[in-house]
Amino acid sequence: MSEKNRPAMATAAQLSGKEQFIVDLHPAAVAVSQQTGMSKELILAQAALETGWGEKVLPGTNNLFNIKASSDWNGSTKTFSVPEFVGGKKVMVDAEFRVYDSNEKALNDRVKFLQENPRYAKSGLFDLGTKGDLEKEATALQKAGYATDPEYAKQLAAVYHGPTMQRAIKAATPGSLTEESHPGNPLYKQAKSALQEIDAQFGRKSDQLTDNAAAAIAVAALRGGLTRIDHMTLGGNDNSTIFAIQGKPGAALSKLVDVPTVESMHTPVAQSSQAFTVVQQAQQHAPQHSSNQPAAQQAAPAMSR
Repeated sequence: MSEKNRPAMATAAQLSGKEQFIVDLHPAAVAVSQQTGMSKELILAQAALETGWGEKVLPGTNNLFNIKASSDWNGSTKTFSVPEFVGGKKVMVDAEFRVYDSNEKALNDRVKFLQENPRYAKSGLFDLGTKGDLEKEATALQKAGYATDPEYAKQLAAVYHGPTMQRAIKAATPGSLTEESHPGNPLYKQAKSALQEIDAQFGRKSDQLTDNAAAAIAVAALRGGLTRIDHMTLGGNDNSTIFAIQGKPGAALSKLVDVPTVESMHTPVAQSSQAFTVVQQAQQHAPQHSSNQPAAQQAAPAMSR
């Protein structure tokens, strides 16, 4: 699909509550999938199915699967009044539930629970060819007795492939940094323009490696608090580092980030585009700290020739 024909990314105002739940959870699911090898598709589908798309999460806990605080839990807890059946009668009892600092920690704890329970290994959940595959992981969970519903595996697959999930995932992964609609495109274009000048200085024709480096620099700029890129320079031994600068090089109030030259040139634009989204969403959900101290500044190095 050409860039001009690509549909615009859905805004928060256009998303339903269910879709926004997945958009908010998506970075954590991607991170946990990368760390553990478990299917991010299954993580998202199971979270949606078991929380009613976020509506059943206990307030202030990030406890996506309503896990109670057992005796071996050393973290924070919150007490809630929940229904239990005692002597065949439904009564309300106080119970302590685990509190997680983030969705990512909650999802990691879910994976830890599965890994420490032998029946999931016996069901083949972690077998080569199963781990990382939505349908096969779902079947292994059902085989291990994770849920009593005989259609549980099919339900998970249906939730993931359904229109609500797919719309949310599309909103959570807004395409490439090279596209005008991408929120990081201005930083990308500024980085690419500066890199093209450096290419010209060295008699080098700009190519895909230039695009790759520009995308990697855009991610570093976002992570480092830069809102624009005014200058670019090479530094380090054999020009091994690319420096991106906001403000006048060497000025007290300039901001500086850097990336390894070779690594950035060989990081695919698609990978940096995904990383940009993860960093952006993490920053949006991070607590804001007021301070009278200016952000840390660095003096920019001189341009290498």
